[in-house]
Amino acid sequence: MQILEAEVTDSNHLKLLSPIGLPPGSKIKISVEDPCDISDERETWLRLSLKNFESAFGDDEPEYSPGMIKELNKEFKP
Repeated sequence: MQILEAEVTDSNHLKLLSPIGLPPGSKIKISVEDPCDISDERETWLRLSLKNFESAFGDDEPEYSPGMIKELNKEFKP
């Protein structure tokens, strides 16, 4: 399954923003999302992300001393 974006050109036509890679005459199914719903969903995801980010990196986050490190990350460059 692919998720593609398209521009509505009129009430009967869509213009794909990128090629679909199917031959002419192929049958496809289209699911249409209301842009208002997308904004609400995005807002919900952003709030959830921020909440989890704050719990992982907030003021309560303990300080880790070098003695607590079990295995050094050899690729880390400060």
